[in-house]
Formats: sequence, C-alpha cells, structure tokens
Amino acid sequence: MRKAPGSAERFRRDLVERLARTEFARLWATSGADPEVAESLGVLPGVLDEAAIGARALFGRTAHTDLHAIGGAAFHVHMPSVLANPFCSAAERMTMGRGQLLRSLLHAAMQSPREPTMRPARSWAPAPGQEPFRAALERRSKIKRIEPGRRLTVACWVQPGLADAVRQRAVAFGVPLMRYLALWVADLVDGLLGAVAIDCVGVAQTFDAASAYALPVLPSAPP
Repeated sequence: MRKAPGSAERFRRDLVERLARTEFARLWATSGADPEVAESLGVLPGVLDEAAIGARALFGRTAHTDLHAIGGAAFHVHMPSVLANPFCSAAERMTMGRGQLLRSLLHAAMQSPREPTMRPARSWAPAPGQEPFRAALERRSKIKRIEPGRRLTVACWVQPGLADAVRQRAVAFGVPLMRYLALWVADLVDGLLGAVAIDCVGVAQTFDAASAYALPVLPSAPP
C-alpha cells in the first residue's frame, strides 16, 4: 500500500532537513545534547541527533570553526513561563528565532552602558507599571503557551568578544551570569529598553573583541 505524500516519515525527514540548517543543530553538534533545548523546540532528542549529523554534512568544519574553535560561547537562559511566554511572543512579533533574539538583545545591550533593572530574588513578575506592556505582548501572540511551573531553555552562540563582555558586566553588576541574562530578558518583555535598538544579528555580526562593547570601568589602583 502506497503511503500518502504527507506521511509521518516524510514529515520527519523534512523536519530534520530544516533543523539541520539551524543554529540549534550546530549547537547540538558542537556542544553536545541538551534535552531542554529539544523540549523547548517540541522535538525528540533523536530528531536533533539526526539534524546534527546533517549540520556537519552541510557545514563541514564551519560548524566547529566559526562557533567553537574560535573560542565562541553558547549562552543558555532557562526561563520560567512568566518570562518565556512574553519572550516567545516578542520573538514572534520581531520575526526572529528565539536564539536570534537572545543574541541580538545581548549584542545591543552590551553596546550601551545601561544595566538591567534589578528585581526581587525569585520574582519575574512585570516591573511596576509595566503589566499592560507584557500582557499586550502575550495577548497578540498565536504561539502555544508554556504552562506555569515549566521552563523554556533558549540558547544562542556568540563571538568571544560578546561572551567576555557579558561575563565582565555580570561580575561588575554583582549577580550570577544566568540571572544577569534573565534580567535583560525581563527588561525586554517589560518594554524597558528604551533607546537600546535591537536589530537581528548573526553570530559573525557580534564583535570578536570585548573592547568593542561598553565594559565596566574598573577602579584605579591606589598610588
């Protein structure tokens, strides 16, 4: 019996081929399996295993040379649903992938001396007065919502300069790296970034030298 053109096998093959051309497959191939990334995409880890093989075939050394051997870094943000849902809505509205938006956000933010808004520990509720902005983001979205109590992992690759700048700024700001990243996400979904213009950037468009970003000013050594 002939199978219909829209069979599950064909759908899976097409899905693997599409994933093989994405950052997620490159990340899977170079940094190893991360089940939370697969969960955030709504696919089984085996699908990304196949896509990673395809990524190596498509890009050869590129997957390793451009992203890994140069000393670049992968950032992962584990977002609770209260941040994840409006972040995904923002990515949809800005026509970016989630990893693209995270990278573009960090690239733009690190060029500004502005720091993210400090928030109470373990609280990711909207900043005072910003509840309508965050609610409007989600209200206009057609994406499937992440249930309360669940988390979404968003990952992106960046060049060494951006990675160093983010780490230096997090240390100077006095918070762990993961929280520093999440604070920037919270400001994004609360509409607090103001003049920080976010344009979609690829890995190669992030800067290779940390000095190209606005780094914290270290205190002068005593005479």
